[in-house]
Amino acid sequence: MENSCQSNRGKNHIRDQDFARQALLPESEAKYRVLEKTKLEYSKCYDKLYKYGYAVKERNPGSMAFIRTIVPDFGGPTRFQRFFLSFYAQKAGFLFGCRPFIGLDGCHLNGRHQGVLLSAIAVDANNGVFPLAICIAEGECKESWGWFLEQLYIHIGLDDCRKITFMSDRQKGVLVALEMKWLEI
Repeated sequence: MENSCQSNRGKNHIRDQDFARQALLPESEAKYRVLEKTKLEYSKCYDKLYKYGYAVKERNPGSMAFIRTIVPDFGGPTRFQRFFLSFYAQKAGFLFGCRPFIGLDGCHLNGRHQGVLLSAIAVDANNGVFPLAICIAEGECKESWGWFLEQLYIHIGLDDCRKITFMSDRQKGVLVALEMKWLEI
């Protein structure tokens, strides 16, 4: 019993010394260390997207998780470009329980790896928001909106007789992408 108390006191003493040492660091150096640690954590998270996409498709049959990367011309590691995610339950809920309405919006992501989060939502029978799909993309442009809407069209697989109403805040590329990808609807 006495040994465990002594070892706990020793651990607390070492922890307090380490905390005091970090407290004495200049603010800029402490900030640099924190930023370096988060930079490594961000990179590891992007590496985990492949596993996450595979797990989504394996555990939720009919769901769609798709990653698009850029392969450099002169070799080197591939770079993340876009990620699309929509679950089968969202698809089925939209097709069988929602109004033929899709709202499109994007918001900018701040942080080390900037980009945009594109989203498609519907309205359910109770006038509630019903998420359809999300996409993390490099920017809000007609290429990323076009890719997102193409993946959404492939995933939902609408028949030609159902007309869809779209609403957006006229962001860059949304109208062009809608004309290119959903023209027949």
